[in-house]
Amino acid sequence: MVGVIFGVLSCTLTFFFFARSNPRESPELVQVQSAAEQGDAVAQLRLGELYRRGSRSVAQNYPGAATWMRKAADQGNAKAQAILGILYEQGLGVLQDYSEAAKWYAKAGDSGESLAQFRLGTLYESGQGIPQDYEQAARWYQKAAEQEGAAAEPEDPGSQGNSVVNAQLFLGSLYAQVHQNYEEAAKWYRKAADHGDHDAEVLLGKMYATGQGLPRDYTEAVNWFRKAAMQGDPEAQLSLAAMYAGGQGVARDFVQAYAWANMAAVASADDTQKRANALREKVAPRLNPAQMEQARNLVEQWKAQKIQ
Repeated sequence: MVGVIFGVLSCTLTFFFFARSNPRESPELVQVQSAAEQGDAVAQLRLGELYRRGSRSVAQNYPGAATWMRKAADQGNAKAQAILGILYEQGLGVLQDYSEAAKWYAKAGDSGESLAQFRLGTLYESGQGIPQDYEQAARWYQKAAEQEGAAAEPEDPGSQGNSVVNAQLFLGSLYAQVHQNYEEAAKWYRKAADHGDHDAEVLLGKMYATGQGLPRDYTEAVNWFRKAAMQGDPEAQLSLAAMYAGGQGVARDFVQAYAWANMAAVASADDTQKRANALREKVAPRLNPAQMEQARNLVEQWKAQKIQ
């Protein structure tokens, strides 16, 4: 009897598994499968995306995604070329191959795909799959960075953040760190910061605080540090705490200094955490019990805002 029940159960589970894993059982796939098989590049892209992203009704399948992306990419679909590049760069559904990723990024980048332009820039900057070339990196970053109209568009989940904004940030860093052209760096940091990129906001704040690439302006530094600090950036929180402690660009306020240093210490690690702890310990003796409680309340208020 147990054997019969087990056999029935096994058959049921086997049927369920194959019904669930059969792509033709999914309404999402059925809609595009026929057109994709007939050579429609847009349908092939959509089918590849369904496999790549996965959903409740479509099992994630990176090899399947790569197969259909390649079919669309071979027909010149720039979006598919860019995503195929991501699959090769990250080794999803295909063997990781930076050279192959660069090839597809270049094809898509030549057609104006900002995601591909940015990713190709990172490969040139790091020298992965292609010879390291800062001039080429800057060239591709700038192509993407100048596409302001795409800066507010939803970005591909295979990348981190928006490619246009990332390109603006990376281009600024390339000018600052490689070329020591701080004026040009500040220009691109501002563009990324205007789109709310917290890393760019911190870097722009530091340039205002030090007078490097921009006229020294502590008030502007505080403004940019605060923007990034409110997004939870620990370096910005620490920098804002230091401005409050020193009374630079803002009235000296040890309560605010302690609160922001405390938030930075909790949110960070390594060097930033050590510096935040040092500042917090330096400020603490200047606070009476009521002020210390006030500082702790500020931290709790900020945490509540972040949760909402």
